[in-house]
Amino acid sequence: MLEKLQECASTGETLGADFVEARFDDLNLRTLDRTDDIWKAIQVKSRRGW
Repeated sequence: MLEKLQECASTGETLGADFVEARFDDLNLRTLDRTDDIWKAIQVKSRRGW
């Protein structure tokens, strides 16, 4: 993945860009809902991409 981000930045520089930004997100989110010592819901969400 790092190679692809470097390639994107290099392409922008080659084209004469003053500023180049390349990002990759890798997010894992866990949500726990507990009421009165009872687990109501547990959610797991993932997001990965540019």
